[in-house]
Amino acid sequence: LVAQEKREMANGQVISEESSFKNADGQKIFAKYWKTSEKKPRALIFICHGVGEHCSRYERLGKALAERGYVAFTHDHVGHGHSDGERVQISNFNCYIRDVFQHIDQVTATHSGIPVFIFGHSMGGTIAIQSVLDRPDFFTGAIFSAPSVKADPAVATACLVFLGKIAAWIAPAFQVIPPIDPSVLSRDPKEAKKYADDPLNWHGGLKARWTNAILNTMEDIQKNISALKTPFFVAHGDDDQLVKIDSSIFLNENSPSKDKTFKVYKDCRHEILNELEESAATFLKDVLEWIEQRLPVVLQI
Repeated sequence: LVAQEKREMANGQVISEESSFKNADGQKIFAKYWKTSEKKPRALIFICHGVGEHCSRYERLGKALAERGYVAFTHDHVGHGHSDGERVQISNFNCYIRDVFQHIDQVTATHSGIPVFIFGHSMGGTIAIQSVLDRPDFFTGAIFSAPSVKADPAVATACLVFLGKIAAWIAPAFQVIPPIDPSVLSRDPKEAKKYADDPLNWHGGLKARWTNAILNTMEDIQKNISALKTPFFVAHGDDDQLVKIDSSIFLNENSPSKDKTFKVYKDCRHEILNELEESAATFLKDVLEWIEQRLPVVLQI
């Protein structure tokens, strides 16, 4: 790990670290960690953020995981947040997934034999699902928050998908999907404003090449869903207008995993973790309990 601009701060028993590493393309990837002073963590959890946002928005989750004795770690995907790369632009999701495994392998190299989980939200859920499919026996479990698995048929018509593939080559930076309206993320107006005011978020629309890349990855996931046997917990708000709940329903109904949990959060929008406090706290509690229940008995405190 190339530790650049590294800062540490003790927040109670939780230590937060910021660092960076170079990916296979030589791009600087901003990374973040939450842990305690315990030498042997009870589990390792990688957090995969969504499109247009950045990993520091998962501070609450990271700290809560660390308080349980886990090491939580994450990074800004290429083209996001503090990381290098053209903003929210990529030709193939394999680049995101490659960086995820590079980071995970760096951390597991110093914590061998520790259970590894992956958490992914929205686009991060897409990345997390494909990561689990790529390494079917690697993860102890996975948590998917409003994962993008199926495109909204009202938006992604066959004609528009075809035109999008052409635009991906002719005009890759053309914004085919308008900017996100922050109000669709959460019922909490403070969270919507926080998102809108955050300069590290991408406030433009989604580009043709990027959109084509995620559609290709979603198609691959749908084709290979029968291989998704890793234990998972999928969560979705029933008022999510950004990623339709059909994605999570498809995942739950078509994966042959013998250990899968699907929970719908009433009245919640796209970011359950940033919803009104009662809903956000319930979701966080559910995530922590789900992980805890899947740790080997020998690691229980």
